[in-house]
Amino acid sequence: MYEHSGGEQHLDFKQYLVLLLLLLLIVLLLFYLGYLLSIFVGVGSSMEALSLFIVNRVKCEPWSSGELSALCWFIVTVLLFGLLLFVVSKFLSSWFGSWRADRLVERRFSSEYGTASWGVVRDLRKLLGCDGLVVGYQRFYRPVRLSLRASCEHVAVIGPTGCGKTTSYFVPNLLLLPEGTSAVVTDPKGEIESIVGPVLRERGWETVVFSLANSSQSSVYNPLSLARDETEISEIADITLLNGYSSSGMSGDMQWVNFSQPLWEAALLMEVGLKSTVSMAT
Repeated sequence: MYEHSGGEQHLDFKQYLVLLLLLLLIVLLLFYLGYLLSIFVGVGSSMEALSLFIVNRVKCEPWSSGELSALCWFIVTVLLFGLLLFVVSKFLSSWFGSWRADRLVERRFSSEYGTASWGVVRDLRKLLGCDGLVVGYQRFYRPVRLSLRASCEHVAVIGPTGCGKTTSYFVPNLLLLPEGTSAVVTDPKGEIESIVGPVLRERGWETVVFSLANSSQSSVYNPLSLARDETEISEIADITLLNGYSSSGMSGDMQWVNFSQPLWEAALLMEVGLKSTVSMAT
């Protein structure tokens, strides 16, 4: 679950905090480099050693042995410290995740959400990408998209009537379908087809509409047109009857299917015979 209210302010604050920590880290690294230079070069203070080092680099002066030693020590210690920090952070993150999950299990009876909790932006970023479904928009109408892998999983769009589910999710994703992609859309009201269908047809897409409520504008499929002989017509009769039969007994006993099979097969044979007679007459 993701809480929308106040999300933008929270995201901006985190960005500013990360930027501030990054600047502080850069300052500390520069002071550390100056400290090493003051030891290996022999200059009085860290600031003087760092200033002299920067001036020498600007003037393209040759590197001294003390500067090279200080730089090697700086790179090695920074890499070791970064590796140690990465290992510790992974351990703490795993421990905190397990502790948080245990806490949620303990509080499952006292919370209205059970073991679920409101997600944060960090949780959503694991699902985002640039090649999947559009799930929203940022400032200046920049789309927020899932990754292709996350798009292939189940997505539930929940909202009251008129909140924009069709216009903000279904319509953009259908209009952004890549070439060579097929989509099956359940559209009982015909609203999505009326918006997206004409645009896709103008782009050269082939759209097929199946509507039981409006048969005049619906595509049709007649399995009898593919039947080549009486055996295949008999198979069609068996398939259509068995699809309506429930093994749990909700659709009646199997003997009713057996009794109706010859009658239904005869009706299909008569339909094919009438059509063939009409076609021969014309």
